[in-house]
Amino acid sequence: RLWAKILTNLGCVVATAGNGQIALDKCATKKFPLVLMDISMPVMSGDKAVFELRKKGWDGVVIALTANAMELDRLKYIEMGMDAVVTKPFQVEVLVAKILECLGKRGMLP
Repeated sequence: RLWAKILTNLGCVVATAGNGQIALDKCATKKFPLVLMDISMPVMSGDKAVFELRKKGWDGVVIALTANAMELDRLKYIEMGMDAVVTKPFQVEVLVAKILECLGKRGMLP
């Protein structure tokens, strides 16, 4: 994905998952401080994967990436366990700002 390449170029360590179930499995075996979760994923949707992660006690930052721009959608994703929502298409600066905002709120920045 393009955003993964961009984040790697910015110095981030990036792992990708082709569907929500793979994302759920990866988060069960490795502690990621931040997950960018696409809502529209095959096998298991991103919101369902995050809901399952939260049920299991996973407490990392999750930012939803979605084309759904309605306020009701944003509220649903927050209710399902997302920390924030970024609507596609987005500019890299918007995504980076949201990442920094979320990590800052959790005291995870130097």
